[in-house]
Amino acid sequence: INWLVEACFPRFCLGCGREGSLLCTACDAAWLPSPIKDGVDVMSFAVYADPIARGLLTAWKYHGDWSAWEILQRRLGPELVPLRNHIAGVANLVVVPLPLSRVRYCLRGFDQAAEIAKWLSQELGVPYRNLLGRHEREGRQAERLPKDRRQAMNDNPFVIRVFSGLPQHIILVD
Repeated sequence: INWLVEACFPRFCLGCGREGSLLCTACDAAWLPSPIKDGVDVMSFAVYADPIARGLLTAWKYHGDWSAWEILQRRLGPELVPLRNHIAGVANLVVVPLPLSRVRYCLRGFDQAAEIAKWLSQELGVPYRNLLGRHEREGRQAERLPKDRRQAMNDNPFVIRVFSGLPQHIILVD
């Protein structure tokens, strides 16, 4: 059945547009994600404006193309070295995903932050804990609001689900 899906919905390289896969061999070799590193508080695999990173995330999150997640995992692995060095010797550390809204979960069928957090937990050898939930009264997603409205928002859509045994250090995944 894969051949039928690929015949009806061919994939095109996010780098050069060649038909066949999300990232052809040449573009995969040439792609250098540009990570964001804000001191030690914020680390990111790639700038979201990076067209290949954005395309892979879009293919995975919105189109359910798990081959995009496989590419991201392969490319993320080597980028974990600075994070591994940063957390070496840190006690009471866990990996926690920011939860997806129920509506988005139903639309996608999976929570990408949870998937990334589970993978990161395994790669780093750090426990995974699902500590956060979402308020029942979910409003509009901040990303869809104008910048001035996003900055003025005071409502936190997240709640702590577990209060006993909270860790001292968290790697928060969004």
